[in-house]
Amino acid sequence: MKKITLLSIGILFIVGFFLGYYFFKKPNLNPIFCTQEALLCLDGAFVGWQSPECIFADCPGKGPFIGILQRQQEDFRLFMMSPDVSGQEVSYSLPLKIKDESSFLQSINKRIVVYGFFDTGNTFWVDNFEVAKNPDPTTGEIKFGQSVFINGVLITLNNIVSDSRCPANAQCIWAGSVSASVSLKSDTDKDTVIIDSAKDPIGFDSFLISIIDVKPDKLISGKLDPEKYILTFKVVSR
Repeated sequence: MKKITLLSIGILFIVGFFLGYYFFKKPNLNPIFCTQEALLCLDGAFVGWQSPECIFADCPGKGPFIGILQRQQEDFRLFMMSPDVSGQEVSYSLPLKIKDESSFLQSINKRIVVYGFFDTGNTFWVDNFEVAKNPDPTTGEIKFGQSVFINGVLITLNNIVSDSRCPANAQCIWAGSVSASVSLKSDTDKDTVIIDSAKDPIGFDSFLISIIDVKPDKLISGKLDPEKYILTFKVVSR
């Protein structure tokens, strides 16, 4: 009788062990599948969802990154040029996190440089930041053949069409101007136009664009060499 009892207990123990293993260690017959969205990172790469939480993998890189600091309700973002190599998007809005948000408030709508790391997906945790050398986000210098993102517009200086400015080593009765061929691209529009430094700003998309400075000064002697020019453009909303 005693042997039968011990045998019964042993059988119950074995059965209980396998039942417990089945219920607690059995494979998930209904796995979670994440959708196929991809998140664009600042290096131009894309990261996807990570299961089982279905959260985006962290973007690579630690900065620094430069852009215009904006505030959208309670969130801080860095408005900058998009890394999208396809060229479909011009602007990129980088979510920011910072411990001391009060230090950010004085730099809203200024061009800043941020240092830190990616915390979740493309959310950048700011360790420290500084105001950029050119804090005005509406202006920027562009050399011949260069493309620069200024306040929502990607401007490419294609060529110097003419330079009628008065030479620095001469006396003139007119100031003259510089006209340049530029390619303009926003998130919703693109065009190639001629801009004259002496004329009113031209309208493009929702912006007004003008040339506000030209370097170097013109000399009496010397041929027109586009590669020597540096133009300062101003882009404002209209």
